Amino acid sequence: GPYLLNDTPEEIPKLPETNWGPPGVKEDTSIRPFKIDVSKA
Repeated sequence: GPYLLNDTPEEIPKLPETNWGPPGVKEDTSIRPFKIDVSKA
């Protein structure tokens, strides 16, 4: 639910891939935006 997003910052970026920005900014995001970022975080 939306309340979970506020509790977990990792859940927020998982929803929209556009949140990470265009693939030109990050090639890794082009493959797996949510999974890659979560691993780094």
